[in-house]
Amino acid sequence: PFLIYFITKDLLPDTIQKYTIIASSFPIITTYVVWGTNLGMIPYLLLIAIFLRRIFLKKYQNEFLLLFAILGFGLIISHGVTALFAAFLLMGTTFVLKSLKMTRTKTIMPLLSRFPASTSITPPLLYVVLLAIWWMNVSTFNFETLAGFVQTLFIGGTTIAPIPTRFYQIPLLAQLQVLTVLHLGDFVMVVLSLFGLFIFHRKFRRKEFSNETQAIYLLLTILPGIVVLFLSSQFASRFGALQYTRFIDYAIPLCVPLAGLTLGQLNEFLKHIASKVVRNITFALILFVLVFACLIQFFSYQPLIPKADVLSKDLPQNEFIIDLGKVNTEYQKEMISFAERYSSDARIASDSVTRYQIHGFSNYSFSSRHIWYSPLNTDKNLQWNLFLLHTSKAGQFQEKIEYRTKARIESLRLNAGNIIYDNGESFIISR
Repeated sequence: PFLIYFITKDLLPDTIQKYTIIASSFPIITTYVVWGTNLGMIPYLLLIAIFLRRIFLKKYQNEFLLLFAILGFGLIISHGVTALFAAFLLMGTTFVLKSLKMTRTKTIMPLLSRFPASTSITPPLLYVVLLAIWWMNVSTFNFETLAGFVQTLFIGGTTIAPIPTRFYQIPLLAQLQVLTVLHLGDFVMVVLSLFGLFIFHRKFRRKEFSNETQAIYLLLTILPGIVVLFLSSQFASRFGALQYTRFIDYAIPLCVPLAGLTLGQLNEFLKHIASKVVRNITFALILFVLVFACLIQFFSYQPLIPKADVLSKDLPQNEFIIDLGKVNTEYQKEMISFAERYSSDARIASDSVTRYQIHGFSNYSFSSRHIWYSPLNTDKNLQWNLFLLHTSKAGQFQEKIEYRTKARIESLRLNAGNIIYDNGESFIISR
């Protein structure tokens, strides 16, 4: 809410801003768990805020540009994917604005006069230059990874579907359960935003907003529109190496002003059909339902996830097809520390969750020897010396359910024969 307040301050009328703040207070981005994407969300949103304020507020232009450069650099060094996407978003916005100007549509031209070239083009170009310099001279890993992605998309190679094929192998009811837990909050915001888009279009045609408010909403419609275009291309190319959920996180806060329009229109509608007391109670109940729906996704309500036997009767009835727990335990840290101390040049393998914990808890010389794929869920002939694993109590499993049942993990632990470390919940197999 504070970020959205900063973005909309002095840009939206007070009545609209009030409902925008209400919409921004919905639990729409999981913030009680910290990872790369949401660590980059604050500089990302502040960068968008400074970009908007520099366009629409004619004073403090140089100060805003300096702030933009500082925030842009902070984002560039905080998270690679978010930094790259911000470059696409800013340059895409500039491209769309220039394209609209070329159409010379009479109804849009007065709005586009609010976007002079010096304020709408200079910040994106500055940001792209900073990003290119940093990636090519300091963070070459990001540059090489990007080159690999481009090669996979345009030259060919093994791609990962954005949605795992496992989703299509379970019954419709189970699919709805998974979507409810993973995306119900996103669905709420998308529906509110679509209604807000229709309301904006109607008010735009009736000229109920000032030119400045219309220009702001035009830009706030273009921004999430570019995200939707990016998501659509990702699904069309079946390119899932970049998780699609992160781009939903980038878009949802930008949809808040449109969702605020919907809430404002809803309250106006209630004024005409009920007394003040009934209207306030009804509006509060509607907000309660919307917040409750968002909380199911925010806290990832595990009991709604279907059990593994919906996929096959041979799988356990008491284990979930997806385990949503996200836990870093002392057992895992001690196992990783042990492997780091006593393996000088060994190639390291692990399950999917331990993979990220290795990158978080160990030094670069150790994590650089970690192979990306897990021997648990691949048919590839992987070369490894140490295999780091944990039981189901020690954190989230992301492997296929057939390969990560409690019975199979316990069987590996008891029958592998070459276990060199075991603290009760985490263990290391040597080969």
